[in-house]
Amino acid sequence: MRTFYLSGIVLVLGIALTGCANSKLMTQKDLELSAKDQQIAELEQEIARLEREAGSERQRADQLNGDLQEALGDLQDKEKLWLRQKEGMSTISMPNTATFDSGSTRLTVEGMAIIDKVWEVLARYPDREILIEGHTDNVPIASEFKDRFATNWELSTARALAVLYYVRDKHNADPKRMSAVGCGEHRPVADNSGLEGRAKNRRVVIVVGGQNGLAAK
Repeated sequence: MRTFYLSGIVLVLGIALTGCANSKLMTQKDLELSAKDQQIAELEQEIARLEREAGSERQRADQLNGDLQEALGDLQDKEKLWLRQKEGMSTISMPNTATFDSGSTRLTVEGMAIIDKVWEVLARYPDREILIEGHTDNVPIASEFKDRFATNWELSTARALAVLYYVRDKHNADPKRMSAVGCGEHRPVADNSGLEGRAKNRRVVIVVGGQNGLAAK
């Protein structure tokens, strides 16, 4: 009989302990689920914030491009420059015929006037990074200019820097938002076999970055 009672007590204690263990396990699972729900809620809030920022950035990029179109429309009609928007960035391409004399790195009066109009718009977007690219055709540097420019890379770089220095000095542009690069003849937009194609390849391009800079280019 005593053994029976002891067995009953052990059984009851076992059930009680199992119940306590199950209760603790359920409590732990509830806490884990609550923590995961909190993480999901925080992720959903972050996604919503990023979507709002992306929408705002698209609107601002569209506004910038619209301002450029309005300010520079007449220059586009005269083929003094071309505008393009891609992946949240605006690209302003200026042919050398409008900005530099042949073999020169000094901006023409017309070129300075064009850049002034461009900068009137860009100055209203001080958060945008700006990359200035110089490009040439594939015709080698003429012998009379070899002492100044060994290759088209040097010439294209010098022209990109000429534009950068001009906006820095004339418009007090923040150097931290600008950079310049020479691409030489290595990024053509037209066939170099003809005069018209080579003329299109000789250009200076201003790339206006998005909110996250120029990484998307």
